[in-house]
Amino acid sequence: MMATPASGVSRTEGSGNGAVKKICSWLGVIPMGIAFILLSWFSWRKWPDPLIDFGQQLYVPWRLSRGAVLYHDVSYVYGCLSVCYHAVLFKIFGVSLNAILASNFLILIFLLLLVYRLFLKCSDVWTAATAGLALTVLAFSQLLDVGNYNYICPYSHEEFHGIVMSVAMMACLARWLEAGRKLPLTLAGGCLGLIFLTKPEVFVGAVAPFVVAGGNLRVRSARWILFRVPVGNEFNGGGARDLRGMAAAAAFDRPPTSHLPAEHGTGRAVVSHRQGAD
Repeated sequence: MMATPASGVSRTEGSGNGAVKKICSWLGVIPMGIAFILLSWFSWRKWPDPLIDFGQQLYVPWRLSRGAVLYHDVSYVYGCLSVCYHAVLFKIFGVSLNAILASNFLILIFLLLLVYRLFLKCSDVWTAATAGLALTVLAFSQLLDVGNYNYICPYSHEEFHGIVMSVAMMACLARWLEAGRKLPLTLAGGCLGLIFLTKPEVFVGAVAPFVVAGGNLRVRSARWILFRVPVGNEFNGGGARDLRGMAAAAAFDRPPTSHLPAEHGTGRAVVSHRQGAD
């Protein structure tokens, strides 16, 4: 008679503890936010170099917003994504540096939160906060004589946008390996296509995660064929521990029977039977 209230209380406490842990996991964003505000204040409108490189980042979108055709009326050495995006901003909000600044601030905030989230999933709060804080400082820093090498007014927005979409693409690939759904893979492919429209070197670097993800899929398929083990979350990258276990098992040239959960007892038995037969 008394078991039901006790179980209900325990479930309530468990959900409450989970909510507290989830809130605490995002405490590392606080120092990142403080650094973001202070660095924005100290470096306000000191980011671009008016003489070197940055002029084309305003001139080309302005020409496109007035009807010019890229690569025909206006010469440009990079991809079309960033300048066309800024041309749309100029068309909607008017020709002003403020439109690009507002866009870059929002994109930078998205990048910082995404990087923090990725580090948080594979490490702890302190590591994620340290990585996010370092990226925040570097995003505003002027380390050379010219002021173009930052994320607010970069010498090439193709570089900045390509980096952001590369991180988003890798986050989608990680989600795909974890859950096995098609939507993250579709989003990752869309990000890769957009990266192709930025800079060639960024695109070449972004292809590598796709190769690694495809190789991971081929390894999972090969293991299913060899050992007839259902490909579930333990092979979908459900956690870094499972992936490390599979890698260790492959390094010792033995089937990863010790890393199969209890619900896959059939697969474990098949592997053990084959191992004994050999």
